[in-house]
Amino acid sequence: MQDFKLLLHNKNIKHITLDSREVKEGSLFIALQGFKYNGNKFIKAAIAKGASLVFCDNSEEIGDKSTVYFIENLKAQLADIVKTIYVKTPKELYAVTGTNGKSSIIDLIRQSKLLLNENITTIGTLGVYKNNELIENLVNTTPDICKFFQILNENSDDSFAFEASSHGLEQERFAKLKLDTAIFTNLTRDHLDYHANMTDYFAAKLKLFTRHLKKEGFAIINADDDYGAQIISICKAKQLKFFTYGKKAHDLKLISQNNELFTLKYQNQLYEFNTSLIGEFQIYNIMAVISLLLLKNIPMNNIIGIVEKFVPIKGRLEEVKSNKNYRVFIDYAHTPDALENILVTLKANCKNKLILLFGCGGERDQGKRSKMAIIADKYADITVVTDDNPRNEDAAIIRDEIVKYLHNFYNIGERKAAIRHALAIAEKDDIVVLAGKGHENYQIIGEQKIHCDDYETVSELLNVE
Repeated sequence: MQDFKLLLHNKNIKHITLDSREVKEGSLFIALQGFKYNGNKFIKAAIAKGASLVFCDNSEEIGDKSTVYFIENLKAQLADIVKTIYVKTPKELYAVTGTNGKSSIIDLIRQSKLLLNENITTIGTLGVYKNNELIENLVNTTPDICKFFQILNENSDDSFAFEASSHGLEQERFAKLKLDTAIFTNLTRDHLDYHANMTDYFAAKLKLFTRHLKKEGFAIINADDDYGAQIISICKAKQLKFFTYGKKAHDLKLISQNNELFTLKYQNQLYEFNTSLIGEFQIYNIMAVISLLLLKNIPMNNIIGIVEKFVPIKGRLEEVKSNKNYRVFIDYAHTPDALENILVTLKANCKNKLILLFGCGGERDQGKRSKMAIIADKYADITVVTDDNPRNEDAAIIRDEIVKYLHNFYNIGERKAAIRHALAIAEKDDIVVLAGKGHENYQIIGEQKIHCDDYETVSELLNVE
């Protein structure tokens, strides 16, 4: 068996990738049999792009023995290989897991740190941000282990916050990384195309707390979520430090909420907050961030000032301002729980009709389709069913699986045409919400990724500057 550390040293490797498309001069290319693709099939392409070294998990693929090496149990050794090159990690590490709210909380942590004049790097669905600058868009919420540790290494002087997806946790993309703070938002149905059931889905999320939290670190937990209550019990049993937020919380308790004004109780004192973010679900996201700031010993009066300066998050109940007599919102909601949250919120603020546009992704949990349709029928006055990311499924069949649960609907596959129709039927004091894509600027049809941006489409149709 080859000593990979000696090989890395002799070849002076500074960059590692699992993706042959990202190979550059001097890279180490890791060729693994993956869930969807076999990296061994891309060895020649990687060498042609300048890879100095290739580690593969199939001994039959060895050609140029000076460059390509079979590494026994390569996948099991991947974390050690990566950590040999990317040795630096930030001093402060925060991670957020759960079904809904991860992206919003990560962005609010980013906003908080900037208001405190601290540098921060974040990774998540919105991309890689360094302070206010978008450094890179990502294909996945959690990048692969090579990319993840490369970003950590390059931004080791900053505070660092990231979304910990169930895929990332299950596939051990975080290796043995230890966290100062791990935040749990909620758990509702999602990703059951990947996880066998909700028990397995929860088990993946739980790893963030049982494997990755420092001994002196804190778990921040939504006490109002049933799975959150289970995490609290597990933290008690394992003697992990934890801090709770929510209506049932012991630490940061939600006392009341009236639109964007809410009252919290902390250490037997009441505090009032104002926010420009819409909806109770956003109050919960804000409470998670307040919890983090309190654990960082930021005075509550300072935190009140920070919360009042929070700005809406891209694609999360983001309003498209126009001179029309109706309102248009864009949201990323693509789970039953998230869809219900935004519809309940908007229904309470709607003076006339609530018009919903949404679809469901192909090659994903098909059980969500009926649940989301039933929720749409319950809260929306009119539903426009359109294509989301059909991938390799028949888009018309996906829509048909949705509309059979609806009463007042339009079935329009092409997304821009569907948005045009939703806006055309809107009247005075209506609210139109386009759900499912949020910040995304693409649509996946078959194997093609085409440009598709709901905000851009609405702005163009409404002549928004």
